[in-house]
Amino acid sequence: TMWDYFSKGKGVVLGAYTFGRPAYLFASKTPAERIEDALAQGSQIHPQYRAEFETGVAVADAWRDRFGRETPIVFVGAQGRIEEKLVPRAGYPLLLLKLGSLKRVSLSRRLKTFYQLPLSLLKSAAYILKHQPQAVLGVGGVASGPLVLMARVLRALGLTRSRTAILEQNSVPGFTNRVLGRFVDDVFC
Repeated sequence: TMWDYFSKGKGVVLGAYTFGRPAYLFASKTPAERIEDALAQGSQIHPQYRAEFETGVAVADAWRDRFGRETPIVFVGAQGRIEEKLVPRAGYPLLLLKLGSLKRVSLSRRLKTFYQLPLSLLKSAAYILKHQPQAVLGVGGVASGPLVLMARVLRALGLTRSRTAILEQNSVPGFTNRVLGRFVDDVFC
């Protein structure tokens, strides 16, 4: 079939709240036409929309273009998440944290995440102390929380000189970036 709803790749969720004539026009379109309209609309806001833009990888690529290919860049991501496939495919090293989500999950999942959080904070601190980065950039997602927070704490303790920042690519900040925004040196949006 044309649609594989159970694949682990990227997807597009299309939702619309329409009434009157636009509702009839929307309903008359095929799924492929709806997706094409969504891509055209998204491309007006982000020209790279069609090319499956990956924020962290795009920033890393731009950083290397500006400061040289030998510039060391290390990604930290959450185990079992999409970054496990995308980051190595882009040619960057990836360190992993075993950490779940806190938002829009069951109570048992939330409790498991709270149990994983202390170890993720310690592991983040170990990664930062080992690599001594000049900057730590969070792009949202569960791994950004412990990593950026520990970079800020370690700098406050005088153990590193890492500046911290977050990048919010959405019009409404996600949970992690809303929390981190209070602690970081810079916020990019």
